[in-house]
Amino acid sequence: MNFPPCPLSSSRVHNLELKPMNAMALMSQKVSMITIKTKFVSLSVLHAPAILSNRKGRIMLLGAGVLMALFSIVAFADTDVPQSGANPLVFDQTATTDNVVVLMAAAAEHNPGMTVANYGFPKHMWMTKFNDNTNDYFKWNVSLATGADYHVWALLNSKAAVPLRLSVDGQAAPLDFSTRPIGWDKLDAGVINIPAGTHILQLAANPGVSGNIDIKSLELLRESDKPAYETRVTDFKRYPSWFSNAKYGLMLQYGPWGYPKTGDRKSLEDFANGFDVPRFVDMVKATGASYVIWSISLITYQLAAPIKSVDDIMGNSTLTSKRDLIGEIAAALQSNGIHFCLYYHSGLNQQPDWLAKQNWPSTFTLTGTGDRSTFFNNWVAVISEIGSRYGTNLDGFFFDDACNYYPAPFERLGAAARAGTPNRMVSWNAWIAARYTDFQDVLFGEGYHGENQFGSSSVGGNGVFTDGPQMGLMGHGMFTTEGSWGIGRRNSTIKTQINLNQALGWIKNASVHGVSLSFCMEMWEDQSYAQTTMDILTALDSAVASHPSYAIKNNTDGDIKYSGTWTVSSGRNAGDYNDDIESTATNGDAFEFSFTGTGVDYIAPKDAACGSVDIYVDNVFKQTVNATSTTYQPLQLLFGIKGLANGSHTIKGVKKGGSSMAVDAFVVYNQP
Repeated sequence: MNFPPCPLSSSRVHNLELKPMNAMALMSQKVSMITIKTKFVSLSVLHAPAILSNRKGRIMLLGAGVLMALFSIVAFADTDVPQSGANPLVFDQTATTDNVVVLMAAAAEHNPGMTVANYGFPKHMWMTKFNDNTNDYFKWNVSLATGADYHVWALLNSKAAVPLRLSVDGQAAPLDFSTRPIGWDKLDAGVINIPAGTHILQLAANPGVSGNIDIKSLELLRESDKPAYETRVTDFKRYPSWFSNAKYGLMLQYGPWGYPKTGDRKSLEDFANGFDVPRFVDMVKATGASYVIWSISLITYQLAAPIKSVDDIMGNSTLTSKRDLIGEIAAALQSNGIHFCLYYHSGLNQQPDWLAKQNWPSTFTLTGTGDRSTFFNNWVAVISEIGSRYGTNLDGFFFDDACNYYPAPFERLGAAARAGTPNRMVSWNAWIAARYTDFQDVLFGEGYHGENQFGSSSVGGNGVFTDGPQMGLMGHGMFTTEGSWGIGRRNSTIKTQINLNQALGWIKNASVHGVSLSFCMEMWEDQSYAQTTMDILTALDSAVASHPSYAIKNNTDGDIKYSGTWTVSSGRNAGDYNDDIESTATNGDAFEFSFTGTGVDYIAPKDAACGSVDIYVDNVFKQTVNATSTTYQPLQLLFGIKGLANGSHTIKGVKKGGSSMAVDAFVVYNQP
């Protein structure tokens, strides 16, 4: 999971330039080098075992009673940041898989006005403030054995349509394209010809068009390789109907890192041996969840299973348990008709002894470069073993922090994730960014409740995005229901943060698009939980199960009649159903919806401007509902009625008070 950076990581660091001054012999003192790193340059100064101070722009070394002025430091504004990593970057034109060339923005030569979004070790995120200055650019020195046409995709974030230009050595026939004002995008930029030899690829913005851009990378694929690539992507995809029809499941960020209500946590072995699998399965069944996403690692890299590859990498079994708790849970759930998936965290920033075995490059966080082959080899060994061990009992892998992997051999990693069964779902968490690979099936969906996004599946669809940053991924959302993703601190409390109406609204909106939702539920080490959360989930099960057939009608449906002055508001990205609402500001204005069924829900937003509405069913007054809220809350169930005689009915709402009355959607229940 991703969290905002600390204030220190986002503070601006000025560029510094060192100029030699009167270099003196350091006499008999032992000399070493200190490298002072800023966001843009590395500064090296001679250091003796003495006191280092900074005064009036000069570094002063005091040693053996001798004061030596070695350097003066002066600010400068326009020093280019050199290319990081391989230089030139050689295109591999022999690979037949994992053959997408990735040009990382942070690794390019660039002017110093741009910065890396630093979210802490080991994450590498993206460059920010591109197009903030008129001279912003990225340059990559590349080398090709054979000239070719290359298809280009840009991973970027833009709120405006900004013209960009990709050129080769600044020559003619550049690739001109424009960003889409949709936020994060994996933009198909087009095709550019790159001749054989060594060349400079430059990406520049149009200085006449404002709009800051975040940029992660450019991806290049030889045009002649594109048909085979697309075939491999199609062959990789799995869109299981059980998942698109699941409606909802449970996610548990629970493991040996957890704590009881009070006191300390158990050892890995005691945790694994003390877990009551039948009790857990009964709890899951009570919620009505169609599947479980269980965390095999998170706050610590301790696996409640005997995974030999982990033991081999570590040289001991300190990070694995003797009992195969994961396997027992998977088998027990599957035998009760509940699907089972695993969430996996790489453990790089949670488990120092595991990190020490990865040979992780120090350059990666700031530049996205460095040799991570040891990490990938270890990963493939572990994931392949887990997949083979659990076979068809493991329906999916959800891999967190894809920013730690990208750029990666995702085809190779995907094959490892499918060990044991070819039908296992794969998902990589790009957080708010566009998809990092097409070799996955399902949107990770952190913090997503199934709201309509650019390219969302249509009503009645299979949930797969048809355009935009998540194109080709099956829709899915996962979110916290309480204060956090899991219990990772001593004496933690669990406080329910959602309500039943919210949960029903999310499910009703998402499920008609084929999007399933994962409710992340906290659980103390002793398997106890917040009863308020369980009450919501069991009521959710009852509500969804008792009305298996229902339809959602948008506010623009022809069966809704509006009297008075109404306005349609659309494209607001506020989380409303179908991204639009209908509203009026006049008391006495009304809506009337005719439907056939056994019940109906009136769905509308709550807001500070919204007020009271009188509700009538079949021309009989039922109650006055209040839609007032201090914050905007979409998809609120303002009124619902069940148990009507199966037939034709009407629901009518009349504006009574407040500045506004809105209609978002109606849910019609079609079975008694």
